Amino acid sequence: MSTKSPTKGNLEKLRQRLSTIDTGFGSGFYGPKEGRNLIRILPPVGEMEFFFQPVGRHYMPPDGKKSVYCPSFTSDGDLPCPVCELVADLRNAGEKKMADELRVRRSFWMNVINRDDEKTGVGIYTPGIIVFSELSSLITDPDYGDITDILNGYDIIIEKSGSGRDTEYHVKPRPKVTPLCEDEDQLEKWLESAKDLTYTEASDDPDEDKELSKGHALYLLPYERIVKEYQLEDFLEGEEEEEEEEEDEEEEEVVPVKKHAVKDEVDFRRTRRAVAKK
Repeated sequence: MSTKSPTKGNLEKLRQRLSTIDTGFGSGFYGPKEGRNLIRILPPVGEMEFFFQPVGRHYMPPDGKKSVYCPSFTSDGDLPCPVCELVADLRNAGEKKMADELRVRRSFWMNVINRDDEKTGVGIYTPGIIVFSELSSLITDPDYGDITDILNGYDIIIEKSGSGRDTEYHVKPRPKVTPLCEDEDQLEKWLESAKDLTYTEASDDPDEDKELSKGHALYLLPYERIVKEYQLEDFLEGEEEEEEEEEDEEEEEVVPVKKHAVKDEVDFRRTRRAVAKK
């Protein structure tokens, strides 16, 4: 069984299908405006180990306004992602443009308070690599340390300019430490309303998503659900090539090798190594 190479007709069909699926952001997300922004990053809540959660997203053609969370990147490789596999197939087929459109985009989710409008409460900020790298530099700097500390943390200034691919960000802390909130009741409300940003896995039943979303801000769809809901079967499955062979001997039964066999073997070896280390 050979892998089916995506054709231009199939790519157009894929674009049309993806344009009908609503998987955009929900409410409760914060985005910095043009110019100066002042935020305070909250410490980890719930089962979060750190104040941030790495998240991968595949933005879907034709306009990139719809997306699906990448199970592989978000789970640090523990879960497979069919879109990542499709990206690899597209690159192998020479379809670099669409592969680039579908490749995983990395962001780092965190709970924040918008100091410019505190009455909006806690929002989820999803900065990319540039902002996150600058935040990381502050934390590793002994002059600042834990910028999320409730009593002795730092408010963060984010300067945003430009738009689209020309957008630029500059990050710096305010010069003095400040408490997250001096009003204890308000502080408690903020911490209680902050989202536990650790990911959870959705079930195979889409009807259960609404119930799941009540307790989680980030959930990953199972591999087969992504394939089914985005109709990726035609792009991920191989097709048998019938070849006529003349053989004097009795024909030997040939069992097609499934595409995921190599990946399953790698996962098995990785698990075995992890168990051996314990």
